Amino acid sequence: MADFYTRIADYDVEIDYPKYWRARRYEHLSEALALGHLLDSHLADWTVDLGGGFGRWYPLLRERSDRVMLVDYSLSLLQEARRQWGDDLPLVRANLYWLPFARQSFRSALVSRVLHHLAAYDRAFAEMSRVVAASLVVDVPNKRHALARWRARLSSAGPDIQSHAPINRSVTGDTHLNFHPAAVMASFSRQGWRVSGARSACSFRALGRVPLLPSGWLAGLEGPLQRWGAGAMLGPSILTAFQRPLEPTACATSEPEELLRCPACRGRFFSEPSRLVCRRCGAHFPILADRFWDLRWPRP
Repeated sequence: MADFYTRIADYDVEIDYPKYWRARRYEHLSEALALGHLLDSHLADWTVDLGGGFGRWYPLLRERSDRVMLVDYSLSLLQEARRQWGDDLPLVRANLYWLPFARQSFRSALVSRVLHHLAAYDRAFAEMSRVVAASLVVDVPNKRHALARWRARLSSAGPDIQSHAPINRSVTGDTHLNFHPAAVMASFSRQGWRVSGARSACSFRALGRVPLLPSGWLAGLEGPLQRWGAGAMLGPSILTAFQRPLEPTACATSEPEELLRCPACRGRFFSEPSRLVCRRCGAHFPILADRFWDLRWPRP
């Protein structure tokens, strides 16, 4: 278990994500356009944003969902989410390799800008599939995008973009993976999911960082390309929707505490004033504030 802990991208020390997205308005608009097509118009019961950071997609999910929960490893990003969206949004600080939820707690989930950082990605996919019942939208960082194909033709020494193995694009020795979309789809297929739709996003990513080009104009120009580009896997992000015919086991509850389980043994908790304690194994985890739980595992 400790090996999974050492391979976690911790954005408390790595990046100011709110500032990052203020500088990437076009990419946000492009992804919003794709999600508007892929997310159900009404996501009944609980929806979870896995790796949701400071809640970039919370307004969109809240418009479409009965109840939303935000999960991330970064304390600073979750604190920013609390400042932006208020006390009603349940926040869980968690390790995506050991998610602290009951089986099929959520009907729906969004996984956006997360796969880059999942060194043990098969483990993470299995955990996502364990806690999400019926609907899943995953942003796949695409190693076979149009520019990568062009570069590969020019250099026989370049990375193998046909292989289903991911490519680590990091230049600092950490994890920054790009995937073959078909490999990600096959991995989720083994968990019982089927692809129900896809959109190619951020095709003009380089142009979107040019200050004088209007981001809204670029996003509008890209709109007609998103569906066609997904089939050809041309964009640097392939947003993929998955479905499967399962029902969430905890959909009747409106209390987020009822969804929580010990990440070590899946036991239920009892609550003390400042912590949750597992009834089965005795592990304990801090309550950081009302509806804000630190359930990372393994613990440092």
